[in-house]
Amino acid sequence: MILKGGLNKMARQHIHMALAMNKDGVISGMRNSCQIVVEVNMDKAAFGPHKIPFYISSNDVVLSPGYADTGAIPAEYFRSVLDLGSKQYV
Repeated sequence: MILKGGLNKMARQHIHMALAMNKDGVISGMRNSCQIVVEVNMDKAAFGPHKIPFYISSNDVVLSPGYADTGAIPAEYFRSVLDLGSKQYV
């Protein structure tokens, strides 16, 4: 579903993302129940035709309202998608 519709803010004001993955498992912006990691090409998204804005909160969570028309970050801006359970890239 994410590959078709992109990352969506749904009922929130922003899409919440983590700056990076770390070895300790404590990541602001990432839930403990996370099963899939989507790496977003922020340069392409911010400077490409959609001009998607990104912000970093005081607790280092990356926030984005997504593309103005949809409230989503389209899959064309995904760099990679990792299934954490199988450790395989989709």
